[in-house]
Amino acid sequence: MRIDTLFTNGRFRTLDPSRPTATRLGVVAGRVLGFDEELDGVVPATVVDLAGAPPVVPGFNDAHQHLSMRGARLTELDLRDTVTGSLDALYAKVAERAATLPAGAWIRGSGYDQNKIGAHPTRSALDAVAAGHPVWLAHTSAHMGVVNTAGLAAMGFEPGSVPDVAGGTVVRDDQGLSTGLLTEQAQGLVYAVLRPAPFEDFVAAIGAGSRVAAAEGVTSFTEPGVGLGRVAGNGTADVAAFQVARQRGLLRQRATLMPVSGVRCTRPAPSSQATTGSASISVCGPASATSGSGWDR
Repeated sequence: MRIDTLFTNGRFRTLDPSRPTATRLGVVAGRVLGFDEELDGVVPATVVDLAGAPPVVPGFNDAHQHLSMRGARLTELDLRDTVTGSLDALYAKVAERAATLPAGAWIRGSGYDQNKIGAHPTRSALDAVAAGHPVWLAHTSAHMGVVNTAGLAAMGFEPGSVPDVAGGTVVRDDQGLSTGLLTEQAQGLVYAVLRPAPFEDFVAAIGAGSRVAAAEGVTSFTEPGVGLGRVAGNGTADVAAFQVARQRGLLRQRATLMPVSGVRCTRPAPSSQATTGSASISVCGPASATSGSGWDR
C-alpha cells in the first residue's frame, strides 16, 4: 500500500489505552493511517526520521480562540508583563511608537494587565506621551482597554461627553470625565472607528494567528464573535476572509466560526470555497452554513 508519509523513530502518545505509545506513524491524505506493525509493508512517498525527538501528542482543540484577533495583535505594541514589565515601561513604548508614526496615525497596543503592572494606563498619562496621536491599548483579556483624548476625539467625543453603553462601562473620574478605560460592550465605541480593518489586513491577521497557533500545537479551534466587529471579529466579511485565508493556504487549522446573532455575514465568492486539503471551515449559528472537507489531524 502506498502512503504519503511515514514517521519513524518517534515517541508518539496516542491517548489510546490499548496502545498508549508508538514509534512509527503513517499518514495518508492528512489522516493517521496506523502505528507500528500496522504499517509493515507500506510504501511511503516520504520518510521522516524523528530521531527520538520529544514526545508527539495529538493536536489541541481550542474551543474559544480569537485567532484573527491574536494575529492582529502581533502587529501592535506587545504590552504583556513579560515584555513590558511596568506602567512606566508601557508609557515609554507608546512614546517610542509615537516618534515613528505619521501625524494622526493610531498607536495600538495589547496585552497589558493592571494586576501585573500595578494599575491601568490612564487617558491623561497617555496624552502626555503620545505626541497627539490617538491611542488604544487593549487589555490582555480583550474585555477592556484604554483610549486617550485624541482617540476619544476621533470617536467624536470629549472626555465629558462619552455616553454610557449598555453591557459595558465607561469609567469616569470624580469630575465625571472619562479616565479612558472602556469595558466590555463600551469598547464598541472605539472599534466603530478602528474596524473593519482592510480586508487584506484581516486575511493576513488570520494567517499570522494561524502560524502561532500551529507552533503551539493547535490543530482546530472555534472562533466566536464573527461578523460584527464591535468587540470581537472585524466586520460582515469575516467569513469570506477566513475562506480566502484557507484558499491561500494561510489557515492551518480546522475552524468553526460562530457569527454574532442577528448578523448576516457577507458570503465568500464560490471560487473561494474550494477545498484546499490543508484546513476546513464550518460556520455555525445564524448565518448559512459554509463548510469544507479538509483533513483531520
